[in-house]
Amino acid sequence: MGQMEETPAEGGGGGTMSPSGGGGTLSPARVVGLLALAALAAAGCFLRQGRETRHRLEALAQELELQNAALALEYGRILAAGEELTQSATAAWERLGALERTTSQERADAGRARGGAEEILALRRAALGAEHPLSLDAVARLGRLELAAGRADDAQAHFSEALEGCRAALGVEHPVTIDTLRGLGRALVAGGEAAAAVAPLREASAGLLHLYGVEHPDMLVVTGDLAEALALGGEREEAEALLREGAAARRTSLGDRHLVTLSAVQRLGLLLAGRGEHAEAVELLREVLEGRRAALGPDHPLTLRSISKLGGVLWAGGDMAAAEPLLREALEGRLSRWGGAHPLTLKALSNLSSLLVKSDRFFDAEVLLREELDARRRVQGPSDPAALRAAEKLGVVLIGLGRLGEALDLHRDVLERRRLTLGDQHPSTLAALRKLGAVLVNMGRLVEAEPHWREVLETERSRMGADHPDTLAAASDLGGLLMRQGRLETAEPFLRETLAGRRRVLGAEHSDTLGAVRNLGALLAARGLTEEAEELLNEALAGFRKLLGDEHPYTLETREAVERLARGLPVGG
Repeated sequence: MGQMEETPAEGGGGGTMSPSGGGGTLSPARVVGLLALAALAAAGCFLRQGRETRHRLEALAQELELQNAALALEYGRILAAGEELTQSATAAWERLGALERTTSQERADAGRARGGAEEILALRRAALGAEHPLSLDAVARLGRLELAAGRADDAQAHFSEALEGCRAALGVEHPVTIDTLRGLGRALVAGGEAAAAVAPLREASAGLLHLYGVEHPDMLVVTGDLAEALALGGEREEAEALLREGAAARRTSLGDRHLVTLSAVQRLGLLLAGRGEHAEAVELLREVLEGRRAALGPDHPLTLRSISKLGGVLWAGGDMAAAEPLLREALEGRLSRWGGAHPLTLKALSNLSSLLVKSDRFFDAEVLLREELDARRRVQGPSDPAALRAAEKLGVVLIGLGRLGEALDLHRDVLERRRLTLGDQHPSTLAALRKLGAVLVNMGRLVEAEPHWREVLETERSRMGADHPDTLAAASDLGGLLMRQGRLETAEPFLRETLAGRRRVLGAEHSDTLGAVRNLGALLAARGLTEEAEELLNEALAGFRKLLGDEHPYTLETREAVERLARGLPVGG
């Protein structure tokens, strides 16, 4: 392309002037050319800025899309658990608390949400920096997802990281910091570290109180979390005082039938039930159920939850006759609302079948357990922990019905799946080994049972130590099995190990210790070592009388053993 020529100026005799000249004026054509060049440069700049802006907007849109997807999955988990949104913030938090016990299908949803949340975190860190509040919020979000998926250790790590940044960037009383403290506390409780959870939950409670006051709905939730941690950590009196104070405050400010008040009362009732104070617990939970029936109707998720909780507390208190119709009502309500494959329906099936098993109503229990097992295998998979627990429970029922071959097949399948998914040393695998051995013992196949129970004992010794209750129980099982085989000298060291360990760990007057005293006494009587056998059996009899009374089955069995030994008759194991 040729160079642009300058035209002579109009009028008299000036010549042309170069752009770098020291005087004169530019021609109009030159001005137009320069303006055109400037316009092109500006346009290029605007285009570059536009492209950069477009890229930033696309990245932001991608982030928002990922965030919305993650949120949608989280809300989907809430909906999948059958909890509906209400205007009560407390009710919403209750539903979120229930989601901690997620099924494998819900965990898969949480896993997909986790992937989106990780991408959000990466984008925010790249764009804003790791210490930006939005980046810290994304870390905390990952913690919540890990907690919902049952990965307490990973959740703790995320919450701890977010908390350190929140303290520095936002301060200790910022809502995001408080929420992160609460998340850390809940993760510690879920991971079995209730005592360690108390400090962050106390801090969260104090921060909320300062920000919003005692009447804020979130105060009820955090107080409940703190009370749970205190109770699990052995501080039950302080936990009870907190919940009583919270319930009383809400009765005063909101009234007895307000949904927030009812939630506070339910927390108190459940804590009292856990402490064995069933009479007051039942009274409080009946109040909650009546209030929710009136306010929400009989089929609302919170009403159904109250029905289930009251039934469970009545059952725990020994009133199975009153508990059964409530557990049936909870099951029917959930079946009607969500269908037979929903996690809450399956939980209701499990609750009712467990009550029937405890009542020795094995035929009725079998129907429910097969329904539960089929649904869990179909929805969650045959190796899901809940499906395997249902299979084990069905095995117990089949033993009660005398169908030992079917029970044996179920327990073998459970053991094989747990070895594959959890490994040989996992507590659930060892429990399956013990149960399989028990089925074989019930079938009279003592030789086949022995290697299973030896494996349990050896693993527990190496995993938990010689004095752990599980190790001592395994030693007792193996000793009893060898005794039934007639191998008394081989059995004796295991029964002595059990007794010595229980004396050290549980004390001389514990019922398990007294049982070990009786078992060793019976073995020594069978070996003809009458003097020591008599001493041990009399010790067991005196202990059972003091602990359980004269008419308890353990007392009666031990008294019979003492009398038979005195007459020179076989004592039995």
